[in-house]
Amino acid sequence: MGSTYSTADTTDASGSSTSNNNNVHNVNGFTPKEANYLSNLRDLLRRQETQQKSSDYSCLTSVWKYSQLLALKELTSSSSSPHDVTNIETQLMQQYPQQIELINNRCLQLDIIVSSNPDTLKAASRLSNALQHIICNNDEGGKNHFLEFVSNMIWRHGRGCNQRHTLDFIWNVCALNATAAELSSGDVIEVCCQTASMLHYMQQNEDAFNLQSMELHEPRVVATEATIIQALTSSLNEYVTKTREHEHNFAGYGVTNNSNSASSNNGGAEGCITKREFSEWQRKIVPDLLYCSVVRMFEVLFFPPELPSHLLSDLPKNTKNSIFQKYSRPFPILESSKEFTTKTTTKGGDLTVVSSPVFGSNARSEGISDSANHAAAALSTL
Repeated sequence: MGSTYSTADTTDASGSSTSNNNNVHNVNGFTPKEANYLSNLRDLLRRQETQQKSSDYSCLTSVWKYSQLLALKELTSSSSSPHDVTNIETQLMQQYPQQIELINNRCLQLDIIVSSNPDTLKAASRLSNALQHIICNNDEGGKNHFLEFVSNMIWRHGRGCNQRHTLDFIWNVCALNATAAELSSGDVIEVCCQTASMLHYMQQNEDAFNLQSMELHEPRVVATEATIIQALTSSLNEYVTKTREHEHNFAGYGVTNNSNSASSNNGGAEGCITKREFSEWQRKIVPDLLYCSVVRMFEVLFFPPELPSHLLSDLPKNTKNSIFQKYSRPFPILESSKEFTTKTTTKGGDLTVVSSPVFGSNARSEGISDSANHAAAALSTL
């Protein structure tokens, strides 16, 4: 049997008995049902990841598939063992072949997305390796450690509380060694943006993919995506340069650096950033960058999108507490940006609009010309 987390009644301060049923979050922000599901998912992943890797991003693929199989198992109250993925899939295939076909197709779609761009493959491999390390190399604390990690990564306790954990994970993804105080700004932006790209396509309908040719029906505009990634990187570098210059100029007036960051007086490496610098830039310039990339990716991986309506007819009617979740269409990371301008997005003092279906636009509707407005709206329409 899988792990079981108690839903026993508790007693409040007045001595009255209160029930923990009804979706009370009492295990790292998860309901008991969610906690049991995540615990069983961890067990499946640990068994699988001890075997030979099938690809550079095999852990990412495993999470994507196993989360959906377990979510379907929970939804259908299947009696299959939660510790044997083959048994789960075989039993579900006998009763729900169309649903299993959808799950397998979603995994093929992930392969198409990752292989559509070498930079996306690199980011997927980095994310997968960091995730595998969390799943397989953290025996101390065991399942509770894993629940706490997932809770932190999907911000179950709020943006302010968990953003530090997201940055720690991104640093682990990008760093060559665990103690790196500074990282390449380009590496950090690349991981966030390529993760946002994967997420964007993972939430598309099946008709966006050609499973026979293993291609997207509408090829990605890689050059446009690269321009936006370059613009974001330039914005971050320019912000860090100005911040360090300001701190250096006012060092004699009580302005000091965070102890966790490199001293601007010592000249932090050009093109490299600290967590504090990235966090400040992200909060001020592109406030949804983390949530619309790494955070939402973890939400979708661990709590997969709901099944299409035509596959729900032969499933149990009570889906109120389903592990599957309903997600809105991906929110482009630039939709809430502060109309960022850099050397790559301005020409002669005028804003040059950079826009894509994946990332949105750097320009708001107000303050730019009608022609630029029309172009931005057309290009950023999902």
